[in-house]
Amino acid sequence: MPIYEFVCQECGHEFERILPFSTSDFPPCPRCQAQAVKRRVGLPAIHFKGSGWYITDSRKDRNGAGGEDAKNKKESGTKESSTSSSTSED
Repeated sequence: MPIYEFVCQECGHEFERILPFSTSDFPPCPRCQAQAVKRRVGLPAIHFKGSGWYITDSRKDRNGAGGEDAKNKKESGTKESSTSSSTSED
């Protein structure tokens, strides 16, 4: 069941209630018991679960390893190849 946010039109009190989708009746204000309550649009609660949400999770090299270790290996490999190529040219 979703959590709905409400605002009392009489006293301005803001409150939340867990209600089923099928309900069309708004609860009375818990502070002043007024029936003049309006439903407010709130932010949804989103939970991202699983891998692939971080840069270290989404990229993998050919061997199946990913993350910072693969990145460091790739960078060190390019440095070694550039230094070895410069010594062979001399």
